[in-house]
Amino acid sequence: MRTGLQARIAVERNGFSLDVPLDIPPGHTAAVLGPNGAGKTTLMEVLAGLLPIERGYVRLDGRTLDDPSEGVFLAPSERRVGVVFQDGVLFPHMGALENVAFGLRAAGAARREARRRAAGWLEAVGLGGGGLAERRPRFLSGGQAQRVALARALVTDPAMLLLDEPFSALDITARAGLRQLLADHLAGFPGPRLLITHDPAEAFLLADHFVILEAGSVVQVGSADDIRLRPASRYAADLAGVNLLTGISSGRLLTVEGGHRLQVAESVEGRVIAAVHPRAISIHIDRPSGSPRNVWQTNIRRVDRHADRVRVQTGGPLPVTAEVTPDARSALDLEEGSTIWVSIKATEIRILNNS
Repeated sequence: MRTGLQARIAVERNGFSLDVPLDIPPGHTAAVLGPNGAGKTTLMEVLAGLLPIERGYVRLDGRTLDDPSEGVFLAPSERRVGVVFQDGVLFPHMGALENVAFGLRAAGAARREARRRAAGWLEAVGLGGGGLAERRPRFLSGGQAQRVALARALVTDPAMLLLDEPFSALDITARAGLRQLLADHLAGFPGPRLLITHDPAEAFLLADHFVILEAGSVVQVGSADDIRLRPASRYAADLAGVNLLTGISSGRLLTVEGGHRLQVAESVEGRVIAAVHPRAISIHIDRPSGSPRNVWQTNIRRVDRHADRVRVQTGGPLPVTAEVTPDARSALDLEEGSTIWVSIKATEIRILNNS
């Protein structure tokens, strides 16, 4: 019976303390976000079985993986946790097929059966042709290597999927393709999934539950709306403002839902999801001079103060969230109901996903 992940993870390491509760139901994706030094790497190592906890417990589908009070610590091979590391961590002396088949062989599967199942997963992640199955990692692109790592994590039918910064080492093109592939596989994965990342746009794209981790402790847990409307810290407030735009891209022209058009820096065809950071959006009282591409007039719906920043939410034709300093708010007299002009540079619009 699947019950998901229940954990309380307490670790002291090199003067750093980590204390994190986690509860992820089956079929749900939780994203752990935090600044550098928050403890995300230590959390990944604990769940993967690379580091024991000092206090607490880790239970997966009712099975104890780690509990010092009971003297239980299961090795990685016993946990049934599929892991996709940020740099793949493939065996350099093995081809793609053998890398994927390794976990099955380690679990006792016959070589022929392991290779058959591995070939099926390479096909599923888009690496079934072109002789890629026999290529060693150094002859694969970054995106191809991460696809092999994903297939290797899924081929053993794990009870949980752990994704450690899976896109961080990839270029923009490879990242977009892998995001869509991963989203498709997460939708069909029945167990709990944990995404460890520093990129809020990726987290909002893939996860339905968020854990904000700072200095080894959880400062906020909730949905995207919980974090967006009630951020519990400056870092959480920064995450919450990321603007996600969906629409159809043709060349460098993006038509978002509702019909508004934006010029983008990348030439992409098809349906896309794009992101714009709130600090990349400029606010003007009068229409900007010159000939900027992405400019429109709108009104202010809401103004919120977060520490030393002011978040401004606009109305149509394209509702966005911008961020300015308190001085800029005063100078521009930005209040709810004010009419303003908004501009975004094409280079500040990031294409996240092309489906």
